[in-house]
Amino acid sequence: MARTNYSRWEPTTRPASRDASPWVATGAITASAVVKNAPGILGGVLVTAEDAGGDIDVLVYDSPDSTLTSDEILARITVSEQVDHFQSSFSAPAREGVQAENGLYLNITGDCQVIVYYK
Repeated sequence: MARTNYSRWEPTTRPASRDASPWVATGAITASAVVKNAPGILGGVLVTAEDAGGDIDVLVYDSPDSTLTSDEILARITVSEQVDHFQSSFSAPAREGVQAENGLYLNITGDCQVIVYYK
């Protein structure tokens, strides 16, 4: 069950302070990687196909590492029959985002570049 972050960043952080924090962009990622190894907020994912061959499957897990047993999927983007430089994206609610209680791990299958926006 994904969590929308309506009123918390951490229990002691006031919403005004949390909302003032800027979204961070990872830069282009081409292989599975840890985005954040601590609790945070997922704001969005942008996937760009590298070429026109093969399917792309991108998943963002609530996980601080690559051990994904019983970890929850926060976002999934699947692109089939891709076109060169085709883009697809996931956007969380602009202000709230999706709460990641453990961290953010990006799992990439296919030839693409991914940018993750998070706090």
